[in-house]
Amino acid sequence: MSFAVIIPYLPDQTGWRRVQASRFGRAHALIPQGEHGYFEGSQHDRITRYRVAPFDTSVFFLQNGAGFKVPPCPHEAETRGRVPARRLPKRTRDVSA
Repeated sequence: MSFAVIIPYLPDQTGWRRVQASRFGRAHALIPQGEHGYFEGSQHDRITRYRVAPFDTSVFFLQNGAGFKVPPCPHEAETRGRVPARRLPKRTRDVSA
């Protein structure tokens, strides 16, 4: 089994530390605030549906032994999943939190 856990980068918080210390942790990617965003639940009510994240984000890859044997490896998945902010339309980048 494989899971990607995406949460705000808050290393001083108990929940973040628990995920980071998991025995199933295989990789961690720290994505700076300006390099990513998300679609929020109210995207259908907005002019643009994409929001730039107001915080740094942690992406933890958790896998058991069987999951770790199945490609792609966590680093490949992390690289494919990123869309640089510079490639987003200008009005999309300017949406504030």
